[in-house]
Amino acid sequence: MRDFKHILLVLLFVGLASCSGKKATDDTKTLTPGYWGQLAELEFISSNPLFLIYVKPTDIYKVCVADHLVKEHPQILNQIDASIKVWGEYINRKINTEVYTFEMEAPQEGEAQDSTFNKYVKACPNADVAVGYGNTDSVGLTASQYSSYQRPDGMKIVQDASKVVFLQNPSKENRKWVSLFTETDQEKSVEEIIKMLMKRDRYQFLVKQNELSVPVVLMHEFGHVWGLCDMYPLGNGHTNCDPTWSKKDENGQLILNPHATMAASTWKNPLYLHDDDIEGIRTLAARTRFQSDWENQKSFNDVDEAKDAEFFFQHLKSELTDGNLAFTFALYNNQAINFEISMMTDLGPLNYQPMKIENKIDTPQYTLNLGMPKNMNLQRLEFIIKDNDGNELSVHREVFAE
Repeated sequence: MRDFKHILLVLLFVGLASCSGKKATDDTKTLTPGYWGQLAELEFISSNPLFLIYVKPTDIYKVCVADHLVKEHPQILNQIDASIKVWGEYINRKINTEVYTFEMEAPQEGEAQDSTFNKYVKACPNADVAVGYGNTDSVGLTASQYSSYQRPDGMKIVQDASKVVFLQNPSKENRKWVSLFTETDQEKSVEEIIKMLMKRDRYQFLVKQNELSVPVVLMHEFGHVWGLCDMYPLGNGHTNCDPTWSKKDENGQLILNPHATMAASTWKNPLYLHDDDIEGIRTLAARTRFQSDWENQKSFNDVDEAKDAEFFFQHLKSELTDGNLAFTFALYNNQAINFEISMMTDLGPLNYQPMKIENKIDTPQYTLNLGMPKNMNLQRLEFIIKDNDGNELSVHREVFAE
């Protein structure tokens, strides 16, 4: 027997998010065949604690959460619980969990990741997984340490295992983690969060480059804990996907999908699992060796149709120079929209011709340069966005000087 540490993943958000699948009249659908992959580690490890896919109906999965996360993020305990269970909902597995906290300050600057790992494991001796900040290079990382022996057939039998899900310490890269809820939001139960995620119609827009999504990263990380691989190339073009249990093209090459939850995040983040993620977890659950006494593991219900976001607007900044106003905002529109712009100056009102936007705009930073006579002093601005029926979608008013 030998002891060794194995890093299961390094998560780096690099891609764009999108939805797939055809519209169904009753807002449910059979999954569109897509791209998915399962961790190669599953072929060599037999253990309950290392992967959720081994958990049995009578097991209690224990999750130990650092209290520095709880202090910073409202309702994160329920978000973590929901991030585990929402995967199980798609494979008819109701996972029994026990989620609790432990006292631990966020890692100090320069604290090694191994040191933080050991602190979490020591503080949570009976947990299946600990969750907290870590000084990781990636925004999310799941690390495991285990002792095992190897059978003649190559299977590693795990005897002792520890697992930690890290979120990157915000002080490391001046990050800002954005929770699913704010401090003023009414508390949501785990069941309510799961229901929201499975409705597949909500998005989280992050307009600043240093912002990261708590729910999206949690769903990704616990996708790995279930047994799914990264759907994007790792360093040097490598992958952690099992070539036997991953979708391949006609030439036998792995297909990595940058749109799945198991791939990437961008400024527009779907708060749900993609078709490809659901197909991946269902394919995993249907494998005989992972059924673990669960019933009905080869026939699953249709899922709610994933719906695209309709509209999002957020003003970012206004920069006034001689003869020009640079008006910058984040915008996502999935429909034709109209800009109506009016200004009040020291010489009277200044109105612009309405601007009709037929094309889709999907950007966290869009700038309109609004020219104006140099002898005018801008006092107030009104920027209205309407749909084609004249309904107001957003109104921005700004005072410069009276």
